Amino acid sequence: PPAHPAFEPVPLAGLYRVRIEFMDSINTQVERASVLATVRDTLEASRNLCEDFIEVRAVRAEYFALCAEIDLEGDADPVEAAARLLFDIGQAIAPPVLNHDLATLLARGLTLPGIIDGPLLAHGFIDDAELLAAALPSELRLSDLIGVAMDVPGVRSVRTMLLNPLVRTDENDEDAPDADPTAVQADAVPLANAWRIPVRPGRLPRLSLNQGRLVFAKRGLPVQGWNIADMPAAVATRLAALREAARARVEQQAGTAIPLPAP
Repeated sequence: PPAHPAFEPVPLAGLYRVRIEFMDSINTQVERASVLATVRDTLEASRNLCEDFIEVRAVRAEYFALCAEIDLEGDADPVEAAARLLFDIGQAIAPPVLNHDLATLLARGLTLPGIIDGPLLAHGFIDDAELLAAALPSELRLSDLIGVAMDVPGVRSVRTMLLNPLVRTDENDEDAPDADPTAVQADAVPLANAWRIPVRPGRLPRLSLNQGRLVFAKRGLPVQGWNIADMPAAVATRLAALREAARARVEQQAGTAIPLPAP
């Protein structure tokens, strides 16, 4: 800015910053640099006129600790309910972008022109609604997460729920490596408004599996309660299976075959 106040900033449109979430198998600096270079080449080859990509980099996670007291139905399995609760809330705060085959999207009521609009992808097709839902949020709403918990089979009611941001010692370093959700250790930040949880700009919210606490009750009487870091082995095993199935679903390589019209 000039030294005098007689100026106005002119924001430029059509310039984009791109954030990449890597597959779990891409974990070395060399592999990640190769992916980022390929992403930039792909974007540059398909960009519109008057548009450009000024930055392509890995997205850094911001972790959150969950504390909740849950009432279960009398016949509910606490192991399944606990694993599903942690998995579903994790998916809710960071929805995945899935690739689908053509038949799946047509069955949803989408039209072929809308599905194939844009550059042809290498692995399947993306539902625009899922892509928009996966945008990096500026805040999380506790009421939405309570709704997610209420949809878990076996959950009767949510007595209390809190989701607090965690601040790691290197939280302000955008280039610092991210920890595994089971190894995150940080200070929880109290919130002025527990119903609206801010997310740092450009960060991917993720649920910590090393901090927080869950308590389950049936008919008003506690049946299980533990710190998430010390969850029972059966819960950890079931949660790991759910996460692995979700990872495989995201990384599956759906086909891109488009049927030709009948003559």
